[in-house]
Amino acid sequence: MKIKSITNYLLKQYPLSLQEEWDESGFLNKCDLTKETKKVFVCLDLNEKTIDEAIKQDAKLVISHHPIFTKNKDHELSSFNRKLISKIKKAKITVLSLHTCFDNSNQGMNFLIGTKLKLRNLKWYKGAKFVVGNFAQALTVKQIAALFKKTFGVSLLTTNANANDKYSTIGICAGAGLSVFAEKFDELSKKNILLITGDIKHHGWQDLANYKIDAIDVGHDLENCFSAFIASLVKQKFPTTSCLAITTCKKEKSI
Repeated sequence: MKIKSITNYLLKQYPLSLQEEWDESGFLNKCDLTKETKKVFVCLDLNEKTIDEAIKQDAKLVISHHPIFTKNKDHELSSFNRKLISKIKKAKITVLSLHTCFDNSNQGMNFLIGTKLKLRNLKWYKGAKFVVGNFAQALTVKQIAALFKKTFGVSLLTTNANANDKYSTIGICAGAGLSVFAEKFDELSKKNILLITGDIKHHGWQDLANYKIDAIDVGHDLENCFSAFIASLVKQKFPTTSCLAITTCKKEKSI
């Protein structure tokens, strides 16, 4: 299958026009898109493991969720990533990242997570870029945490809520999404909605406490569902193409 057939299809599903202004979704490296590839690698993060395996198996297309930021002044390009980009170019691998253009889609990350949780009435929250949905019945925070662990394989969860508090409605903004929720804190403080996101920092927890809003930090590993989903999408559209989903996050451990 021609590389451009796959990338054109994915960019039609998740157009770059949906990405945030600061983001760098799109091609990190674009080689000859008319070339054929029999294998596609899909991953959450671009790292040495993914690229080395792509080279080993002669895969000429890698699809990642997170890009390597090369232009954003807030994300300095590390020496490691410089070497990784050099390796990618030398191997003539096309790399396409679908980051916030995927997150902001009606068939993207937050809806994917909500669907896997079997939430009802799943929809964008009014005027915001996070989704809300309902469980069939109210669950305790402890039960909700257990559901995320079972469904997504996440292990390190943090919360400011009481374990036995019950919620029937949750808001989801995968990744580091607290700033997205923050735009609606005044409204959310008046609603009984448990927020789900990742990478909440010290001052973020303070803000949640000030507004009396409960949240669970599920980390970034939650987004690993991207890999299997995109691999399945490509496989359904191009059945002769081998598509491998790779989990690339290193699992942190409690000590």
